Amino acid sequence: MLNRNRFTNALALLPGILILFQACAPGVAATISRARIISQIERCARVEISMLPRKPRTGWVHGVFYIGLVDLYRATGDKTFLQPVLNIGNQVHWHIRSLGRKLTGEASGNSFCFGQAITSIAALHPRSVTLTPLEARCNEMLRYFKVSNGNPGKLAWWWCDSLFMAPATFAHLSILTHKSKYVDAMNKQWWLVTHLLYDKHEHLFFRDHRFFKKTGANGQKVFWSRGDSWVLAGTARVLKYLPADFPERSRYIRLFNQMAAKIASLQGADGIWYPSLLDYQQFPTPESSGTALYCYAMAWGINHHLLNRKRYMPVVAKAWAGLLAMRNKAGDLAHVQKPGDRPAMVTPNVTKPYASGAFIMAGVQLAKLAPFTLPPIPKLQDNSQ
Repeated sequence: MLNRNRFTNALALLPGILILFQACAPGVAATISRARIISQIERCARVEISMLPRKPRTGWVHGVFYIGLVDLYRATGDKTFLQPVLNIGNQVHWHIRSLGRKLTGEASGNSFCFGQAITSIAALHPRSVTLTPLEARCNEMLRYFKVSNGNPGKLAWWWCDSLFMAPATFAHLSILTHKSKYVDAMNKQWWLVTHLLYDKHEHLFFRDHRFFKKTGANGQKVFWSRGDSWVLAGTARVLKYLPADFPERSRYIRLFNQMAAKIASLQGADGIWYPSLLDYQQFPTPESSGTALYCYAMAWGINHHLLNRKRYMPVVAKAWAGLLAMRNKAGDLAHVQKPGDRPAMVTPNVTKPYASGAFIMAGVQLAKLAPFTLPPIPKLQDNSQ
């Protein structure tokens, strides 16, 4: 005979079970909880942790993932997600990669991506980290900035991706060391790069100077989705560390709002941003890394009252549904454009640590906004052939 209490208890659990099922079911809108979002990004993190190579990697490809892991640790308190970054930091003695001999190659920016994870850990557990090697690298860049003296032909950070990779490290290091020279130097370089690459009419960044006169198949200017997502997310991360009374903080906020409005207007019906922002048809394949970075930046903006929740919450909710559609069976984020410098076709089964890191960063911010209504998860078409 069925125990009545057990039957009653089972019935009481059904609504919760249905919500969890609906929150991941294609074609069904449902309320998604903080716990569910955290579960989704934890699963992704565990998959990527299991694939970390034995030899420590501290370039930008893995650096974004480490940033995501530290964010996830802050959100959950689970040291499972912090320990891999601590292990890697200790293995390399908290050094970032070489900046290159001329300090004008992409290493001059990309190498500082891992620095964001270092400074984040230093803020949480100062005794676990030494900032001396990172300071030495930053001082190396400061000496170059002084010599180049703002000459456009000698910019160290001349491509839009660099605005995510390096500036937040400098801004955060100023807080941790109480030395304003890092944030002041970063600020000057930021606006030099912005003056060079920002299209004031489109409110988008060219990837670099090679694209000023390029047009796509439809005759529109070429703006690379992941490139602009680096900038929007990088702006959010710099704002996170800029003091409230920083003289030019309002300029960053204005840039952030202009770009967010433009990017939101370019979102696909499926919640996804495709590789070429102004020419969906040229590369009609869903792309997850840019979508995740946009989702992160806008969710962060809502959480910090820089973006209107009523206007932007539907954008980030739809983006999250699109991201869930791009996961593989293991729970990792697929549909990732490989490392590159321009729009390109995307192969559905490709995963990369930087995309997973961006997905985790976005999830941490969205969890703070939960519960909210998750739109139906779209069914994706494979147009990669």
